[in-house]
Amino acid sequence: MWHGASYDSEVFIDATTGQAAEAIRLLNGRDRNDVYLREASGPWIGVGGGPSHFMVTFAAAADGPFFQAVDPSMPFFPEVAIVVGGQEIRCSLQDVVNVVDATTAACDFVRTGLRSKSVSWRAR
Repeated sequence: MWHGASYDSEVFIDATTGQAAEAIRLLNGRDRNDVYLREASGPWIGVGGGPSHFMVTFAAAADGPFFQAVDPSMPFFPEVAIVVGGQEIRCSLQDVVNVVDATTAACDFVRTGLRSKSVSWRAR
């Protein structure tokens, strides 16, 4: 959790889909604003923001390629402010997803170690 300029974390080895879903449900866009899931082989997924808008990034390996979950049904403008990594950023509504898509992307990753096929992605 972020506490001003510092943070603490909790690490789970072999996280379950239930643990991933609960971690995302707890994201509040304030002191709880990011979750990272990593495979030992290199792929990872990061979910930031909350409680209603989430930025989800998938990396096929430690250095990419990178993909961002998107909601193509949303307009590009207006922007929305979210907190990721303890810092407020502004994103297009297309570049954030709802809690269902964020949870789906994370749980599919936990099950397969791959980018979810149930969520829309844009290469970054």
